[in-house]
Amino acid sequence: MNELQAGCVLPIMLQLYCREQTDQPLITRKDLDSALYESEGFLAWRETKRDFTVSDIENRVWVKSCPGGYITEVHFYADGSLIEYRLFDRFETTGQWQLKDGLLHVEILKGENRYQFAVVARADLNIHSAVEYKNGELHSYLKLVQAER
Repeated sequence: MNELQAGCVLPIMLQLYCREQTDQPLITRKDLDSALYESEGFLAWRETKRDFTVSDIENRVWVKSCPGGYITEVHFYADGSLIEYRLFDRFETTGQWQLKDGLLHVEILKGENRYQFAVVARADLNIHSAVEYKNGELHSYLKLVQAER
């Protein structure tokens, strides 16, 4: 999970802000406008976010979706492992997770492909978001929902 964690929290958040709050499609972190870091819009958007805690993640089940309609169920375990199932046919993949700097860093392996993303927590709802990379390339915008028991 080193490539994703090499960046710090602010570029991850700014990339997500640009997708959620501006008319821009997904853009790479290297293409971010650094002037936005001090913008009123970005600062206000950051106020709607919070840090994840371990209790938000470990031994919990989440639902992950993307604009393309791919929906999965993700089980996060206390040892840092995870199992992901496609929601309707139960196809299983595995991965790992880590809580770092308040973000949930995830890596999932599917055959020859490696998916990585850092989830940013929303403060007012348990509907969170991320930008996903596939094999190191920008791939998709994600929404993740913590399932309650």
